[in-house]
Amino acid sequence: GRPEGALGNFMADLVRSHASAIAGRHIDIAVLNNAGIRAPLPEGEITVGMIYEVMPFDNYIVLQQHTGEQIREMADQIARAGGEPISGMRMQIDGDRATGVMIGARQIDPKDTYWVATNNWMANGGGDITILHQPVFREDLQVLIRDALQEYLNSRESIAPETDQRIRIQ
Repeated sequence: GRPEGALGNFMADLVRSHASAIAGRHIDIAVLNNAGIRAPLPEGEITVGMIYEVMPFDNYIVLQQHTGEQIREMADQIARAGGEPISGMRMQIDGDRATGVMIGARQIDPKDTYWVATNNWMANGGGDITILHQPVFREDLQVLIRDALQEYLNSRESIAPETDQRIRIQ
């Protein structure tokens, strides 16, 4: 969904949480691409086959560190794309610009650095969020997003993805 969707929110939250657990540090933001989520998750029992339909690519989690200035540009790139799955960040889209950008409950500090989790396709040059191609620091976790999804689903009886206005159109 654009500017946000329930499954995109769920996947971004999952990647951010999983990356934080593996890295042993707080990850501020996760950003994914809508095109990487290839199928819906219908109500009812979720099979391994369905997980492969949702995430058919061998995309793995990449951690990056970016400056506040880069995060500001990333928000504008997300706005120009019409929205992408994000976690840990809230913003409004006003034309081709992001406004009211918040990381957690704080405004972006241009001099601070922030940890971002994404997928290797985006980090390696894919997609419209080109700032992800220029991190201050990068660490490839070698954990497939699909495996993180399967592990998460195996540990829960149910999930309830939802939209929560993390990206709004002004």
